[in-house]
Amino acid sequence: FLRADEIQLIEDNGNKLISELSYLATASNRKKNISTEKVRTIVKRQCFDSGQFSRNFDNKNQHDCGEFIQSLLQQLWNNTAIPLNLKENIFGGLSQEVLSCKCGHTEELPVNNMPEILPIAVKGVNIQTCLANYFSDETVKWKCPRCLESNASKSVNVIHEPETLLLQMMRFKCSPLDGQIIKMHNQVICPIDLQLNSDTVYTLKCIINHIGSSPQSGHY
Repeated sequence: FLRADEIQLIEDNGNKLISELSYLATASNRKKNISTEKVRTIVKRQCFDSGQFSRNFDNKNQHDCGEFIQSLLQQLWNNTAIPLNLKENIFGGLSQEVLSCKCGHTEELPVNNMPEILPIAVKGVNIQTCLANYFSDETVKWKCPRCLESNASKSVNVIHEPETLLLQMMRFKCSPLDGQIIKMHNQVICPIDLQLNSDTVYTLKCIINHIGSSPQSGHY
């Protein structure tokens, strides 16, 4: 997503995170066994510098991959050596929430950037159904200024589709019996092509899969 002059700008500023990510991207075509430990160490140190002391990604313990990816992206966006349009080139999605009362009154909320990672609940047998459920209308508490009704229907309109779509399937939930975090083992079919809107199709590039019986065991 970067032009040659943008890459040169990053290299001239000595950005260790971009340099290591570039190495991993090219090394994957040459080597079978490559390690992400160095990039995890860089992200951990930058998280520590910003006060996020719990994000110790290189301590050999199991960590949530979604949390790591989010931390990695945060460090990229916070770095002044990164071109300002990098985030827009990689993601760039815009969405708007709309509140609708049963009396017919509607209110459009401000347009916001879509999150880099969409937290998708496991509801259905395939990811397309789960994604549709994520964008389905929901009932929220909201006082209508016209009829003073306390409930409204909230819908999310995608104004501009992101260039890259990252989905995190929420496979962990709290048990109602003892409050323990358990893993959901529902089988979810992952298609090669995925539609966000009727005219926008995304092609699958990568899957990160957690293999293990519980959140406390296994690996990504």
